Amino acid sequence: RVHGGTKLVPNMESVTSKPTAEGHGSERILTPAQQQKLNAKKVETRIENERYLRKHPELQAMLDLFVCSVLDARPAELTQFAATFFTDEGLRARVQESMASRP
Repeated sequence: RVHGGTKLVPNMESVTSKPTAEGHGSERILTPAQQQKLNAKKVETRIENERYLRKHPELQAMLDLFVCSVLDARPAELTQFAATFFTDEGLRARVQESMASRP
């Protein structure tokens, strides 16, 4: 997985392959050091994401408004609906209103 343009496993040469249980293709196996590095990066990313989300509660308010709007409208063209929703000039005011009404 790539996050923020950084490959989590930058040195793919030391990754080995082995046949899968079904005998189809192969799966990549990380070395123990690579797995440990990957696990640490996952934890670090989760912590960074949680800090960001706590710092920006407006994101949750915006997503809540979007999901409610989608479920109310049930648009056939969801991508177009999302583009219109997130570029609406009144979005900021609706998000602020939503946040003000929260406990």
